Amino acid sequence: MKRERFFRQILVLTVCVSLLAPRIGLSEEAIQAITDVALGAGGSLQGQVVDTAGQPVSGTEVQAITGGQAVGTTTTDQEGKFYLTGLRGGLYQVSVADNRGVVVRAWSDGTAPPAARPAVLMVQGDTTVRGGFQMLANPWVLAGIAAAAIIIPLAVDDDDAS
Repeated sequence: MKRERFFRQILVLTVCVSLLAPRIGLSEEAIQAITDVALGAGGSLQGQVVDTAGQPVSGTEVQAITGGQAVGTTTTDQEGKFYLTGLRGGLYQVSVADNRGVVVRAWSDGTAPPAARPAVLMVQGDTTVRGGFQMLANPWVLAGIAAAAIIIPLAVDDDDAS
């Protein structure tokens, strides 16, 4: 009975760890969401840059990067709006001066899915985090809690009393 309980505990622990395996080794960029954006006529990508308070940021440089090369650069106007032209459908990282930017899947005129957005909204400045217990965002902590919640009752269970 003790051997059977030991193997059950090892099996449960292995399953808990394997649930985390797909996330291990992925970079932050790989996890980042990709936004679908519809390009306008002539391959134009439009958007707006705001600060963390939601106010438009004028005069800041915006770049569209694909394959490691900048394919378009422009500057925001007084309302924080920008327009990049001459783009084709594909993946782009659209970045602002002090920001890593966002990854967009640009769709050529007339080919975008219904969920595609007509423009990109970018927030320039520090990321604001409100509330939350950040330790629970770590997958290893969650795995430990799940493993403990399963293994402790199994270890305390007294099946061999019969």
